[in-house]
Amino acid sequence: MAYTYRLAALLVLISATVGFSSAVSVEHQLLKLNATLFKGNISLNISNSVQKNINLNIVWYGKFTPIQRTVIVDFIRSLNSAAAAAKDPSVASWWKTTEKYKGGASTIVLGKQLLLEDYPLGKSLKSPHLRPLSGKLKGGGVGSITAVLTAKDVTVEGFCMNRCGTHGSKSSTVDGGAYLWVGNSEEQCPGYCAWPFHQPLYGPQTPPLIAPNGDVGVDGMIINLATLLVNTVTNQEAVSTCTGMFGSGAYPGYPGRVLVDKTTGASYNALGLAGRKYLLPAMWDPQTSKCKTLGLISVRTLTAKDVTVEGFCMNRCGTHGSKSSSLDGGAYVWVGNSEEQCPGYCSWPFHQPLSGAQSPPLIAPNGDVGVDGMIINLATLLVNAVNGEQEPASFCVDRFGSGAYPGYPGRVLVDKTTGASYNALGLAGRKYLLPAMWDPQAAECRTLV
Repeated sequence: MAYTYRLAALLVLISATVGFSSAVSVEHQLLKLNATLFKGNISLNISNSVQKNINLNIVWYGKFTPIQRTVIVDFIRSLNSAAAAAKDPSVASWWKTTEKYKGGASTIVLGKQLLLEDYPLGKSLKSPHLRPLSGKLKGGGVGSITAVLTAKDVTVEGFCMNRCGTHGSKSSTVDGGAYLWVGNSEEQCPGYCAWPFHQPLYGPQTPPLIAPNGDVGVDGMIINLATLLVNTVTNQEAVSTCTGMFGSGAYPGYPGRVLVDKTTGASYNALGLAGRKYLLPAMWDPQTSKCKTLGLISVRTLTAKDVTVEGFCMNRCGTHGSKSSSLDGGAYVWVGNSEEQCPGYCSWPFHQPLSGAQSPPLIAPNGDVGVDGMIINLATLLVNAVNGEQEPASFCVDRFGSGAYPGYPGRVLVDKTTGASYNALGLAGRKYLLPAMWDPQAAECRTLV
């Protein structure tokens, strides 16, 4: 259902195309990562530490192809890569949610790697083998994590029965820190540990998604590795709370609306280094108390000043909502140019208001009352679409600077040459007037100036 309202309010215009979408937390039975994830049981202690860099070491147990190793390593390197974050939705933007947990931001740094292709402990491992395997890479210490990744022909106690991986504290005799283990389920239980890239073992038999890297086992490992890595760093079940959710509208047996590669048909929701695409699970957002998925906001329609739209200028200046369950998923936004139809309604404060106090209008920063009004409304809708039901840009209507009150936009900056009013600088020397946005931490409307 689309939400409509008189527009005005926002924060900084981050992106016109991408953001997080909120989804309702659902219990899912298909991907139960780990019956042995114990809260507060990990000596990594990131949540109580000032340390920000976390070395992630990898023990490759069994035979992995060079391509399989590269796909996983590229995922790890994408977590904090500025280059990867440049194009959303990104792996880095997904990881950024961990900053909201106690302890703040953590940077994952790829550490040492060890290849154990000769199966030194055989192809059938017991649970007690995992911790010693993580200790084969000496060093790291407190604040480090060692990931033990087992190949598709290696069985591990409990694997495919009640877990797809596990994590915990390393023994104090192996330099402290934490370890995690994830197995490749391609030949053993892809319907259990690599869903939604394979038909589930039970429940609704919806068609499986195409794995973004063309490897059901490895792409399934990415989901489980991502889950355990977040749970380890936050010392919370940050991803396990949102099991089985990958896109908006997810429910048991349905992963949600995600992006689809037009060439390969593969499903994904995050971009990484080297052009990689990944499908990453939803993460619990402690600030909104909801599961967050990476999603695409598509600005589908911006109507010109001579186009009339039902309800435009009467009770709305634009609208947003969920797109149909088409392959690209995401949301839509529409904003109209009000210059010739209702500038006092949808382009205030750049025009005299239709009613109320008749204070002098401000000069539009880009010299176009209609377009500068559209910026305000587009910004508002993007923020609201990104934050779902919170609608944070609708709490502070018509506030643009400090001291604002009904009919007065507040104190803003003024260009000495043109006399135009603004409060935000953009690319190419552009200036914009962006409205206030509700700050949930301060419990007040926040303006840029």
